[in-house]
Amino acid sequence: MRIVSQSLLAFSVAALAACATTSEHPDLTVSLLETTPTQTTAGSRITINSAIRNSGSAPTGSAAAMTVDLFSDAFGSSFLAPLTAWRQGDGETLAPGAEAVDAADIRAPSALSPGLYGICAAADPDNAIVEANEDNNRACVTLEVTPGAPKSADLIIEKVAVVEKVDASLKIKVTIKNAGSLPASGPFRIMAFRRDPRLPLLFVDCPVSEGQLAAGSPVSCNYVTQSEPLAPGASAELVGYFVYAVEGAGRLIVNWIGPGGSSPTVRRSVDFMVDGCYPPFDHSRVECAVDEIDELNNFKGKTLKVR
Repeated sequence: MRIVSQSLLAFSVAALAACATTSEHPDLTVSLLETTPTQTTAGSRITINSAIRNSGSAPTGSAAAMTVDLFSDAFGSSFLAPLTAWRQGDGETLAPGAEAVDAADIRAPSALSPGLYGICAAADPDNAIVEANEDNNRACVTLEVTPGAPKSADLIIEKVAVVEKVDASLKIKVTIKNAGSLPASGPFRIMAFRRDPRLPLLFVDCPVSEGQLAAGSPVSCNYVTQSEPLAPGASAELVGYFVYAVEGAGRLIVNWIGPGGSSPTVRRSVDFMVDGCYPPFDHSRVECAVDEIDELNNFKGKTLKVR
């Protein structure tokens, strides 16, 4: 019979405990990967929802990251192009059982031929985090590209018409249309611009008085805005009040005529634009509210008799 000493037994138990302690690691997996829609045309918008889960027994210790790429086959064996990438914020970690999620709106590459493609996500793509299992970090879904033009909204201005003169303003009706194949979700603005140099002009939802114009006072009116979604092929008429005065920060009238100055009426070319992407006079950023297949056909010129 073999006799094991008490000291040897104690050493073995301690060694096993140490091994059990050091074997605790995070284990990152792709817990969510889906695209909406799953069938579309080349160049169209798709939404990619993805998530990383820590299925291990220890926290990650640092921010988790993910890449999502496009492959020429459904199994993700032949890389084509990167689609999106994200990571947790600095200082963030994933506790055991915790999950980090992301949603990205992107455009499918326009050069894709019709066929079945793979979209694959990789958690911890740079192997920055030591894991219990490094072989379960990947998942793939399919995207079918069908023949046809890209699907997107496309806002245009069909007509600009003067209704009447009100105080120092011109009451103007602007007819817009969604010439695209997807709805244009509001709200988005109708803007007016001076040509050469291009500067934003005042176009608001209430009249401007002669006194306000002469004094260069801030205007309390709101912008002319389409709030409701515009379906493909649908049109809408919006009415606003236009003044040929440069709009400064806070809708302040930048008026170069001034009190007591002459105010001759002349014909001037004005560009009206739906879903404005140009910055205002103070150079602050303006986001295009609607993603469109063509961002360059949003203008409609009009010659107006203004001061």
